[in-house]
Amino acid sequence: MTTEKARRSTGTATITFGMVVIPAKLYAATESKDAVSFHQLHNKCGSRLKQQYVCQNDGQIVERDEMVKGYEVAKDRYITFTPDELKAFAAESTEAIEITEFVPAGSVDPIFFEKASYLAPEKAGVQAFALLREAMVRTGTVAVGRYAARGREHVVMLRP
Repeated sequence: MTTEKARRSTGTATITFGMVVIPAKLYAATESKDAVSFHQLHNKCGSRLKQQYVCQNDGQIVERDEMVKGYEVAKDRYITFTPDELKAFAAESTEAIEITEFVPAGSVDPIFFEKASYLAPEKAGVQAFALLREAMVRTGTVAVGRYAARGREHVVMLRP
């Protein structure tokens, strides 16, 4: 009997290139087994503490409805944005991995890797996924493309 638990999918995606569409699931490539999380508690009664935001200028507690998001352009100088402006910046989440090109496998330096995930085909995409993988193995290439999810666009590399 194994003590390993089954991995859960962290999301879904559709791999696309040309007329090919392959439904897939994403899985985390790494999992921290040592991660322990703690809550902040009041030492007198054991109750959980709430986080508060305090203005650096006047020391007053600031409620969430009084907050705006800002981008620092110089030391202590900010450009602020409305929620509508922030929505306009966000990439449209398509959940699609759009392959834009195939490049030689060694041509992308791992220093550019931010995060690693595994992809596995959903039932309907098993054959197409296997063909894509086999083509990359035979040609010694990897796929480079875009993935937009959760309001952000990422450059991704698929490798067999």
